[in-house]
Amino acid sequence: METVTAGSSPRANGSPAVLTDAQEAATQETAMTLHEGLRISPKAVFLSLAMSTCIITEEYDTSLRGSLYGHPAFCKQFGVLTWADTCEVPAQWQAELGKGTTCGQLIGLLIGGYISERYGIRKTAVGGLVAIMGLIFIQSFVMSSLVLLAGIILVGSHVHSLILGHWQAY
Repeated sequence: METVTAGSSPRANGSPAVLTDAQEAATQETAMTLHEGLRISPKAVFLSLAMSTCIITEEYDTSLRGSLYGHPAFCKQFGVLTWADTCEVPAQWQAELGKGTTCGQLIGLLIGGYISERYGIRKTAVGGLVAIMGLIFIQSFVMSSLVLLAGIILVGSHVHSLILGHWQAY
């Protein structure tokens, strides 16, 4: 009988037995019904739903923001009065707000790999989900264009560094 220490396996990595075990596990998981999957790993299902919902919501927010420029309430808060007594958001601010997410994503991806390497994927992802809940409020209750831009950059950077950046590390 072989003795197995913590963190080791009786089979060497890359051996045909390990490959066979992995193939068997993949076959069992594909044959599993939805009900069995929910029963066996509810934490994984919950984490997957939470992450997916957060990412979808952030991307929806990004695509929705462009349609807000013409909305009267948005123009009244962040726009300027034109010579025809109409309100519009200047093109410069539209471009800056539109590119703020991309800038934040770039910053987030640059630091995301390092954060996930240091703290692990699960802690990084959960930390990102918690942080994004607070950062969404910055965009929701903002009163000036500069704070709105800062909120957009922070949301973009946190989503990509704390949630998506761990894929860059592996």
